Amino acid sequence: MNSMNILLILGLFVVMYFFMIRPQQQQQKKRVEMLSNLQKGSEVILRSGLHGKIDSLDNENKTMTIDADGVYMTFEQSAILSIVALDKHVEAKPDKREVKREEKAVESEAPVEEAVASETPAEDSATEAKD
Repeated sequence: MNSMNILLILGLFVVMYFFMIRPQQQQQKKRVEMLSNLQKGSEVILRSGLHGKIDSLDNENKTMTIDADGVYMTFEQSAILSIVALDKHVEAKPDKREVKREEKAVESEAPVEEAVASETPAEDSATEAKD
């Protein structure tokens, strides 16, 4: 029983590593990469919700000056939530359900038009017979 308890505890640590620690490390790596790619003129969104362009960077002090419509403010680089230019390059993929619905709508429209076209001559011949 003692060895089973040890294996159970080790198993819990392995599961905790893969579900908690590893994803955090990956997010941290992406964030460090994003902050290392900062350049003058990059559009950013800060954690406070402020949108602006980077006017100057001070990598020694880890600060930057943001231009928000002519107002210049100094922030720490850690205040950056995201870089807008990177967000714009990511294209939104259409929802598969919407694509299928559109395809079905296009397919269903074609037979309806053909059916209406085939009914029109029959109606004309019926009115001619009455005259």
